[in-house]
Amino acid sequence: MDLSLLLITNEREEHTTIIGCKERIVSQMKDQGVFDKIEAIPEFLVEEVKIPHLRHFIYKSSSSQQMVAPALRAPYLSDEDRRGLYAKYCHAYDKLHHSAHKLSHYYEIDGGDSVVGWVMGNAEIYCTFSPLVSRPVVFNNIDKLIKWIRKEESRFFILGTGQY
Repeated sequence: MDLSLLLITNEREEHTTIIGCKERIVSQMKDQGVFDKIEAIPEFLVEEVKIPHLRHFIYKSSSSQQMVAPALRAPYLSDEDRRGLYAKYCHAYDKLHHSAHKLSHYYEIDGGDSVVGWVMGNAEIYCTFSPLVSRPVVFNNIDKLIKWIRKEESRFFILGTGQY
């Protein structure tokens, strides 16, 4: 698994300070075993969730600022399909966070997917389902998905890490 730490400044003279900051962060993360914990997070398939017609999801925990998503599978096998999926998620995110009226959820049938974005107090979730599934069934299945994620939280999220 590749990891990146990105620190940005627009002050040229701060380059040395940024390098020192990066070294301290990486050192603290190594001391706390964060890299080993990240490597131990399992990859999983959407079928493991056992929710009919669910194709993919991204769940972001607001409290831990971490995300979980299953490995990409059909119908998102090609680079073009994956870019299309992420574009749908970006569109849902934009509708939820940048519209004139704050929305708590977004639902649209877009091409071959039912796309859902839902902002809750402690999390956000973006999902795709088969377009043939009714809206009430989709939202009922999202409730089940959220319960499954929360039950599996310790498996997918690194809990109790320090501040850097």
